[in-house]
Amino acid sequence: ASEVAKLAAYAGDRKVITAEDVDAVVTRVAEDEFFALGNAVEARDLPATMGVLDRAFADGVTPYQLVGMLAGTVRRLVVERERARRVAGEEPIRSSRDWEARVFPEIPEEERKGKKPYGFWMKYQASLRFGRGELLSALAALADADVAMKSGFDGRLALERLLLGLLGQRGA
Repeated sequence: ASEVAKLAAYAGDRKVITAEDVDAVVTRVAEDEFFALGNAVEARDLPATMGVLDRAFADGVTPYQLVGMLAGTVRRLVVERERARRVAGEEPIRSSRDWEARVFPEIPEEERKGKKPYGFWMKYQASLRFGRGELLSALAALADADVAMKSGFDGRLALERLLLGLLGQRGA
């Protein structure tokens, strides 16, 4: 809220707040890229993901950190998709109530403690934007990108190639 207030004060009477305004006024923290990258990938939004990648590199985030961030996101999508698949088979669960009744009780208590079902449900919903094979292939591609970068391959190029493969148009 304080950052929005700063932006509004900075913009003054202007009706539009631009990306340049945000860059000039809003203080970014290290966690910004992590959440923004995960959210953009989960939304299957290639332009937004590439924008986060650009900002992360500009902020000094290493390609290895980005591979780790992406691996965490893709793993979570695989886990939530597989949990539901064990309960419901290949048929997607369309209702949060149905998901909560069928899948949430299957999540180990130590993982659930203190967490509401909604967060798990939203990850499951995000996983449905991808085919199961796409997610599993993305995990393999992340491992390949990690090895390639450690063998001297350009990290940015490895990440861009991986993201194009994962987030590009289905079937393309």
